[in-house]
Amino acid sequence: MCLVGNEKAFSAGFDLSVMNSGDIGDVVKLVQRGGELIFRLFQHPQPTVCAVTGHALAAGALLVLACDTRIAQDKPSKIGLNETAIGMTLPVWAVELAMARLSKRATTKALIQAEVFDPSGALAAGYVDAVSSSAVDDAIAEARRLGALPGGAYGGTKALLRQEVADRAFR
Repeated sequence: MCLVGNEKAFSAGFDLSVMNSGDIGDVVKLVQRGGELIFRLFQHPQPTVCAVTGHALAAGALLVLACDTRIAQDKPSKIGLNETAIGMTLPVWAVELAMARLSKRATTKALIQAEVFDPSGALAAGYVDAVSSSAVDDAIAEARRLGALPGGAYGGTKALLRQEVADRAFR
């Protein structure tokens, strides 16, 4: 599976009209359902690859972190968890996902201090695995390569690697 954004953004995150609506019930429901979707991707037994074609902020950055292989387009864009900067506390599931995928050295800057990175900074922080001038083509090629691996072995090993994170995320 290969996820690709558009020229402007990979994903800007959750629907801001709901997030800013003032209806805490709707916000909680959106964030919970979003977390469930992101973790379905994180635990999906088949290979998941994304081409980060532009900005990936907030839940968009979490969507990136959920993929097995993440390739950012080499162009000016912002990747990161800006929730603290906009007055939001990250949910447990988001913290667990970020802790599992980001560099240990980057977690305080990324999670607490809301640092947003350009593609090369996102590579150093662990948001992405590579930066490329042809991210879409490279992501599709990588998805094909990973898709050729034995599916049972890929999915079984992925489940063993990620189940503990998922269990902590939704305790």
